[in-house]
Amino acid sequence: MSILKYHPGGGQYDCLAIRSASGLHIDLNRVGRIHVHADHTGDSVRTEPVEWNDYLKTDPREFVERLERIVGLPHVTSIPVTTPRVLTYRVLAAFSHLHAFGRHADISMSTLDSSGGMGGGPAAWPSDYPTVLRAMDADPFGFWRATSTTTELVLETEAATLHRQDGSTASPRDLRHT
Repeated sequence: MSILKYHPGGGQYDCLAIRSASGLHIDLNRVGRIHVHADHTGDSVRTEPVEWNDYLKTDPREFVERLERIVGLPHVTSIPVTTPRVLTYRVLAAFSHLHAFGRHADISMSTLDSSGGMGGGPAAWPSDYPTVLRAMDADPFGFWRATSTTTELVLETEAATLHRQDGSTASPRDLRHT
């Protein structure tokens, strides 16, 4: 599974999408609702969108279990093996958690995806990172940047590699030994 930040409807929406190669598609619209478009086989799912207020009133674990049932994902009873992609998402989630009720923070992708020809294309920040800029032709959506007033992280999704403005990189193994 992958997570994508995009702006469908010509930029009218601000969504995090959960997708898979087999066709799973869930949109988490930050200022709207939670939409389940397709299950794990790619078949269309007919469910009513969920309002964020309804989600916030429930136990998050129950809500996730409900989503798992709707889209046909198996319930996971233990944490699976951490892949580089999962590690990237965990770092971004931890960053978001650390800043949830504090100072402004932003997490963005290397490419702005806006349907309808409304301002899509590469984000501005990759030009500050030579290794990211070189890799974007092959994987334009493959990088995330997390920023706050005191921190800036740039991570490659598939490898969990940290990219620095001086052009150096660090793998999870490198970081573990520092």
